[in-house]
Amino acid sequence: MVYFNDKGITPIIAVILLLMMTIAIGGLAYAWIQRLQTTTQSTVENVTTALSGTFKVLLRVEGYNTTCGGVSNWAIARIVYKNAGVEAAKNVRIYVDDGLRTESDVINGNTTLSPGVTTWAQLGNETCSNWINKTRKITIHSDESEAERLITFSCTTPLSTGGC
Repeated sequence: MVYFNDKGITPIIAVILLLMMTIAIGGLAYAWIQRLQTTTQSTVENVTTALSGTFKVLLRVEGYNTTCGGVSNWAIARIVYKNAGVEAAKNVRIYVDDGLRTESDVINGNTTLSPGVTTWAQLGNETCSNWINKTRKITIHSDESEAERLITFSCTTPLSTGGC
């Protein structure tokens, strides 16, 4: 009588193949997780650098003062703004309704604004009807930061002193 051995090489090959596939899938998962971690770390570092630079210079539009009236009916608006950051703001510019203002006295002589300093910009060359009871977007912009505020202007200088 002939006996056959039921223990062949096929189950051993199957186990080896399963182990190899498991190791390969584990390796692919490891590589994917490492790439994801590297990308996330790089993104967080870039965002952190950008945000820390933003807080070094922190511009704020604080308020306004308007004088309107007289024979010419021209308005003078003073926009009060501040650098609440810890570093100087360079190349400070003011925009009204997205238009750069270039009057010679607009920045009160300050193109660089030191930290903690509050100053003002004087805007003119427009009639009272363009300012009083109008909402305008005021933007203070520097190389490092930007501040924006919507202001509805009213007359702040009494008529008895030559204003509204």
